[in-house]
Amino acid sequence: MGYLRETLKILSIISIAAVIVISIFGILAVMDANDFKEKFPEEPNLFLLVEEGDILAGAKNLMHPTEPEPITSEEAAVYQQLLDSSGYDSIVGKNYKVFLVSMDTFDSLAEGEIADSGFTKEDAVEALHNDDLRAWLIDKSLEQAEIPDEYHDRVMQQLEEEIPSEQDIRASMFFLLLGGASQESGPAFIIKEFKNGNIEVYPETMLFRFIKIVPESAVDMIESRIQT
Repeated sequence: MGYLRETLKILSIISIAAVIVISIFGILAVMDANDFKEKFPEEPNLFLLVEEGDILAGAKNLMHPTEPEPITSEEAAVYQQLLDSSGYDSIVGKNYKVFLVSMDTFDSLAEGEIADSGFTKEDAVEALHNDDLRAWLIDKSLEQAEIPDEYHDRVMQQLEEEIPSEQDIRASMFFLLLGGASQESGPAFIIKEFKNGNIEVYPETMLFRFIKIVPESAVDMIESRIQT
């Protein structure tokens, strides 16, 4: 039975080592979490909505005290080239964090209007796949407003002058989906979708590595305590 005792000793040593490693891992994760809490609202960050490798929308500095800023068409083209070549380090650049959000993130978002916006999930998805987004939004606005035929041309001209850029509209639809999903799924929405593999974070520091191994039940418990 000597071999059994040796096996038990080995297992015991492994278990102790595992506890030590997890403890160190947890401490580093807490340190990284504090760093994230301090820097994320202040340092540059980037959110990109991606579907099958194509960037559909993007915004800079979400969750900052100031309004988030949509990426420009030029920036979108550069990020797309970098994404195509897996140049994640270059995408990060001077950003503190980059979040690549898959369209699959919003699969569970309920049908119907999102947050009294006048737009549904289907509208947002349709818009993000439209090649002439400004024209789509003008048509949608005219349809919702039920403009009489005699005023149609005048209102259309006014809308064409006032309608924002395509990237602005794309970012707005992205915000709409994010806001609707967060409202529906709770404050841990982004964490859960990261665990599900629908959101990628670069650089993936210790906090996010730790989140991957935390059971979702623990995330649910923390979320419920936050909400009470």
